[in-house]
Amino acid sequence: MLSIGDAFSRQKHVVPVDGNAAAAYVGYAFTETAFGYPITPSTTAFELVEQWANKDHRKNIFGQVPTCIQLEHEGGVAGSLHGGSVAGAVASTFTSSQGLLLMLPNIIKMKHAQVPTVIHVASRSLISSIGTIECDHSDVMTVRASGANMLSSASNQDCHDLAAVAHIAAMKCQIPFLHWWDGFRTSHQITNVELLEYDELKPLIPQKELDEFRERAFNPNHPSLRMLAIDSSFHFQADTAAAYRFQNVPQIVQESMDELAKITGRQHHLFDYYGHPQAESVIVVLGSTSQNISEAVDYCNAKGAKYGVVTVHLYRPFSPEHLSKAIPKSCKVITVLDRVNENGAFTQPLHSDVCAGFMAIGDNRKILGGMFGIGGRELTPSQAAEVFKNSLSEKPRNLFRIGIVDDLMHTSLPVPEEIDMVPDGTKQCIFWGLGSDGTVGSNKESIKIICKETPLYGQGYFTYDAKKSGGLTRSHLRFGKKPITSNYAIKQADYIGVHCINFPRVYPVAKELKNGGIFVFNCPAHNAKELEKYIPKATLRQLYDKKAKVYCIDATKISIDCGIPGRINLIMQTAFFYLSGVLETNHAIKVSKDSVEEQYGHSGEAVVKANIKAIDSSIDNLIKIEMPQEWGQFDPTPISRFANADAPELMKKAIFPIFELKGNEMKPSDLIPITARIPRDGLGSSKYEKRGIATNIPVWDADKCIQCNTCAYSCAHAVIRPQLMKHGKGPEGVKVLQSKKFKGYDFAITVSAHDCLSCQVCIEKCPTKALSFPLATEEVVTKAAALYDKFAKLPDIDALREADPALNESLEKKKWTADGSQYYKPLLEYSGACAGCHETLYAKMLTQLFGPRLMIANATGCSIVWSGSFPSQPWTYNSRGQGPTWGNSLFEDNAEFGLGIAAAVAHRRFELKGIVERFIKSGEKCDPALMALFTEWLANYDKGEKSLPLSNSIQDILKTIPQTTGLFGEIQKRYDLFVKPSVWIVGGDGWANDIGFAGLDHVVATGADVNCLVYDNESYANTGFQTSKASPRGSVLKFAATGKDKPKKDLAGMFLQYPDVYVASCVIGANAAQTVKAMKEADEHKGTSFIDCYCPCIGHGVRPTMKNGHKQAKLAVESGYWPIFRRKPGQKVVLDNPTMKKEKLADFLKHESRYESLRKIDSKRQHDLQELLGKDIDQRWQRLQELTK
Repeated sequence: MLSIGDAFSRQKHVVPVDGNAAAAYVGYAFTETAFGYPITPSTTAFELVEQWANKDHRKNIFGQVPTCIQLEHEGGVAGSLHGGSVAGAVASTFTSSQGLLLMLPNIIKMKHAQVPTVIHVASRSLISSIGTIECDHSDVMTVRASGANMLSSASNQDCHDLAAVAHIAAMKCQIPFLHWWDGFRTSHQITNVELLEYDELKPLIPQKELDEFRERAFNPNHPSLRMLAIDSSFHFQADTAAAYRFQNVPQIVQESMDELAKITGRQHHLFDYYGHPQAESVIVVLGSTSQNISEAVDYCNAKGAKYGVVTVHLYRPFSPEHLSKAIPKSCKVITVLDRVNENGAFTQPLHSDVCAGFMAIGDNRKILGGMFGIGGRELTPSQAAEVFKNSLSEKPRNLFRIGIVDDLMHTSLPVPEEIDMVPDGTKQCIFWGLGSDGTVGSNKESIKIICKETPLYGQGYFTYDAKKSGGLTRSHLRFGKKPITSNYAIKQADYIGVHCINFPRVYPVAKELKNGGIFVFNCPAHNAKELEKYIPKATLRQLYDKKAKVYCIDATKISIDCGIPGRINLIMQTAFFYLSGVLETNHAIKVSKDSVEEQYGHSGEAVVKANIKAIDSSIDNLIKIEMPQEWGQFDPTPISRFANADAPELMKKAIFPIFELKGNEMKPSDLIPITARIPRDGLGSSKYEKRGIATNIPVWDADKCIQCNTCAYSCAHAVIRPQLMKHGKGPEGVKVLQSKKFKGYDFAITVSAHDCLSCQVCIEKCPTKALSFPLATEEVVTKAAALYDKFAKLPDIDALREADPALNESLEKKKWTADGSQYYKPLLEYSGACAGCHETLYAKMLTQLFGPRLMIANATGCSIVWSGSFPSQPWTYNSRGQGPTWGNSLFEDNAEFGLGIAAAVAHRRFELKGIVERFIKSGEKCDPALMALFTEWLANYDKGEKSLPLSNSIQDILKTIPQTTGLFGEIQKRYDLFVKPSVWIVGGDGWANDIGFAGLDHVVATGADVNCLVYDNESYANTGFQTSKASPRGSVLKFAATGKDKPKKDLAGMFLQYPDVYVASCVIGANAAQTVKAMKEADEHKGTSFIDCYCPCIGHGVRPTMKNGHKQAKLAVESGYWPIFRRKPGQKVVLDNPTMKKEKLADFLKHESRYESLRKIDSKRQHDLQELLGKDIDQRWQRLQELTK
């Protein structure tokens, strides 16, 4: 397949690429030193730069291979950019959002340093107490005062063209440029882009200015000083002198645009106007939304309107003269739209600039301001038409919002009925898929095939929910004979593919299908009657009314038969090509097969053959469904799956609508309760979601079960649980076992079928094969769900413990064992983690051991996505309403955030202790039982486990006493501080080893009573598996495409140097009992503890799937790859795997693609690096052995 790599050999070519790739291609050309750090959504751009430099050794425009270096965080990137620039190299980077803010101090430093640095930004919303990774302009607008020049791209082609302009202009004016485009909508959307040859770009280098820049560089042959501390008497004058150079920037940028236009034929201006030459109303806007407004301009002008739109390219320095000239003199009203909400500001940045600028130059036309698109919300052409309508109304609304119904401040324009303004002849397709089924990958390939194999223009845009590999994805594909400029979700689809059997039950999958459209569903139905089992009647009525062409294909069964269970992407892609007619079928199949080697070659020949077999099996298994007239009689009103849910009002009002993809319809007042925090009524929402995406589910066989609970503590999503019930009180007609551990109780294993992800770990781990794994057919799932519901109606473990002190005592004794812990309700359930995830195993275990008193500070990364993404909240609470309290600050400051929590709670509890002591001494009358509890509590004030039952008993009595004054009244106010919390600072290895290491090291050194736990999957998994300092030697990752050549950072070994710190290394998948013991010891330690936890991960390429993650975990321990140990302060290290079997290492490595894939690239390098890895492991083992003596 054609890739961006072909850009180095083709002339005047057009390729389908995303905006990140287009910008990276040009950025690479003009870069000598590149520095980067992964952050969504800019990461893929720097990945390409790193690959071209360090793996492909491609030359840039200067005939060099750029130096490309990954840093520990974006602040470090900015420092290196600064250093690289002042040393005479042309330097660049790519970043987004909070990453850009970390660079701000150095951008300010560089603004007067006379350096041609370029920072490319995929713009993304800044995260506050709530946040999204989608686009708005809050990041770039926050740094607008930095002094960098700011250039905005509005399309993928702009990313290519204006990246060149940014670099050329930066060299000419010797001032840093910030070049940005819309994150995701432009950064990840695939469209046709013409890429220039580097030989064509080379003449644009301003050699004179470049030579002058190099002459100023750091060099002892012509020494200089930078960053002088100066006296205030002349600072103002010096600053003015430095600012003088900005005067010519607009002219320089326009000249650079003109020079590029001579090559491309695409003329850019500082402000590009599109519309009627005598426009009466004009919108001014930044970014990709200008193209949506252009569609509205065309549509409305064809009906007699006189509208226009100005796309702002050069935002800093802002030139009102150029903007005024760009707008037709006939324009009566200018509406400025900002994609940022600066709370507390009277108006927004662009509107403010236009108003002030036009006043300064004497342009007195009416100027309105509006706000749109916050957090990724798109401005549609219909909404743009409403903005034009407002501008020419008798009393136009100013400072408005568009796109929502603002029922609080009443600032919004009406939300209009959507009109399809997409150019005639454009075909539009939507594909509903799962993050793990390959749908997105195949659709990216489809749009590339269409663009290459036909004369059509194409566009591919992809949306994801906040879950990991099992989350909902929606692919939006457009193609047509005209250039596609529709930067918004498809409203009228010609083709809809639904790739998961449960989606019609939970999502409005047919809502966007146009009349006469094609609807293809992955399910086993052969006729209309069978299809009625899988699609709600309201949706069937919708299909009938729209005269849809309905097809079914059992892609899941085909994938299983072909040996690639669940990977249905190529099967559904083949069906798409066959039914859409966009390509001749045989040719489409040939092209698809050709792409298989490129996509799956790294996974081995067997996988390639399996995928080709799946393609060949597709068309013959496609079944057309004839819609009966009966469907036309069905009630068209959808029935909410939450209609009868027994849930708090907050769930019904603010969470369930989002589950049903109705977030766009919600009003601000609906969301007031969750803007600062999610209160208890919003926790545990994941249990209502019931995604039903499993292809197979486990079914318990009581006759084979030995009650070991291995399946429960191995289940990443808390789907499988042991349940106790009074003997003889189990569900009628259901076989249960007499409990081996608790007299007078029966035992069963329960399975929540609708929450299972089919990872198969429980099947692999069960020692007696007491779990079967049948296909998740309608009958199997229905039966399993009904059985689960029966068990759910029984008294839960908390109720049993409260009613039976003997059981409670027995449970408490067994709590600190792997199997005994599983009888406690997991307060992390049904998370958004990948199937077979190991991070959740540790987190779930923490909740079962410490849940009612657990506090978690969680670093940004994978773990905040699977545990902290609204609306699906997996953190929940027990029958007393107690459970984990969880929070996230930033990626870089999590350790300090956790320290702050611990310090505040300790301070408040110490205050309470003093009040209780004074109350006892005061002699005030008090319930004797309560006084006794106070006394006992003081004796156990700092003992976590003992403080919990005492706290509960004290609270129970306090609740019965009316609020009073005095010391007792102060105690009543602090009723929730009696329990000593267990504070855990958790995060991934990228946080702990890199961006957050300084903070983590400082917190560990303080000796504070906190517990630090690292989910170590040895990479930056959340941003796409880039290398971190935790990545071992020889592993193939992004930023280490030919295998990392440096050893893994031994974080636990480093913290062993602190004698007063509890340190442990754990692998729960290999030895859950040791993990439980380490967690218990860490919690009991009066000081800082650190636990490094190994987490096999989907990104490791565990073969054949993550069902073998636990086997890999075991091999990791046995081979010495990951030794497990514990060290209490003042004691020797205890090695919990006392022997190392070196021969096991080869077996471990060959079962992971991250190690094995290097064989295809460079088998000698693989051998050499793995030999060095073995030595690294030996050296670590020897160091640990010394510490045991």
